[in-house]
Amino acid sequence: MSNIKVTVNIAELRDIEKEQSQRLHNDFEQFHREITKNNEELLKVYKAVSSKRLLYLMALNAFFLLATGFSMYVAVKNTIEKSEYERLVNEKGQLISRLENVNHFFFENPKTAKSFKEWSENK
Repeated sequence: MSNIKVTVNIAELRDIEKEQSQRLHNDFEQFHREITKNNEELLKVYKAVSSKRLLYLMALNAFFLLATGFSMYVAVKNTIEKSEYERLVNEKGQLISRLENVNHFFFENPKTAKSFKEWSENK
């Protein structure tokens, strides 16, 4: 180990340091230019979508939300229970059956049908 001699060229190290500093400075400048360009593009977008337009969009969304809520309220309010629906269907079936019976009776008894017709017209 004692035979190994290291010589340092200070001028060469300073040149390397200056080169690396310049390279770092150039990279920073490039980065700064890109950031500035991106900021300008974002500013254009921000100006295009102004706060007034956003306010209109928010008001429109609120209106749609209220309209949807109201329509849901009306739909739920106008629904009927399943049991009530079944009762109405049964009642309808019974009324249709009774009507068919009356029609059948009048078909078999034309005299009664004629007198009923006269009675209902005079009523």
